[in-house]
Amino acid sequence: DIPESFICPLTLEIYRDPLMSRCGKNFERKAIVEWLDRGNDTCPLTRQPLSLSLLVPNAKLRIEVDGW
Repeated sequence: DIPESFICPLTLEIYRDPLMSRCGKNFERKAIVEWLDRGNDTCPLTRQPLSLSLLVPNAKLRIEVDGW
């Protein structure tokens, strides 16, 4: 079974290039960039303000997924 933490909540697929928000939520880079490009300015999970500049690569999660 695939660990739930390895699944993007937007794509429902395994992360390839995860980004993490300041509130600790992870998203696949392509999916969250598309979300923001559609004019959304809040996190799709928490509804807190969100912009691309507030997202950082989640190297730890990427390593965990690659190791799995």
